[in-house]
Amino acid sequence: MNLNTLALKSDPAVLQALERAAKMSQSPEQRFEQRVSFVFGSLGKNNTMTKDQVRQQLRREMGDLLAAAN
Repeated sequence: MNLNTLALKSDPAVLQALERAAKMSQSPEQRFEQRVSFVFGSLGKNNTMTKDQVRQQLRREMGDLLAAAN
């Protein structure tokens, strides 16, 4: 390990924000949108699907998670 790596320090405010975020729970809607974003981001540069098309496809394949939560 080089000295530059050892000199790195994390900002305490960032660490506190991460700790708070880790304790928060997501709503079903937020989890669904996280899944949409993950799939959309994984499609690659030559993707022709829109984010809305990904959302619709996930609902077809997995069922509407938003309706199931209500």
